[in-house]
Amino acid sequence: FSSFNCIYFFISRVISFGWLKRTPSSILSWKDERGIPDTPTTYRGIELKSPGHKSLCEKLADNKIMFMIEAPTFIPFDAKNYRKIDLIVVKNDRALIVEIDGSGHLGQKREDDYRRDYAIDDNWSHQIRFSHREVMDDLDLVFKRIMKKLDKNYGDIRN
Repeated sequence: FSSFNCIYFFISRVISFGWLKRTPSSILSWKDERGIPDTPTTYRGIELKSPGHKSLCEKLADNKIMFMIEAPTFIPFDAKNYRKIDLIVVKNDRALIVEIDGSGHLGQKREDDYRRDYAIDDNWSHQIRFSHREVMDDLDLVFKRIMKKLDKNYGDIRN
């Protein structure tokens, strides 16, 4: 991360509600109130792939939505032994696979994403994909789109 990213993260966290209760020493030590490392990409001690991924996890937790992060997943007929799914969000007896793509999801990685999506779709089609930029630019809209997919009134699970 560049110096700008670190400063941006620090300021955004100090301003956010959760950090207003923190002591200066806990902020400077990059640890939360439980002593767990808190970096731009760490959520509750779990290293995530991006600040956007962390922001979405915080938004889900703040809204009391159940979710699993970095879930090791076996996908039948996939060339890889297992994959980690970014998020699996659960609400209203529904589960939604949520993937957040950063700039690393270009070229060969993007082709791998397509293969994975195809393999997942054979078993479960209720998934949604966002770019990291979408999550960072409009977290509320991303959250609303996820909640719409999990709404019991939205229609068939395969929508």
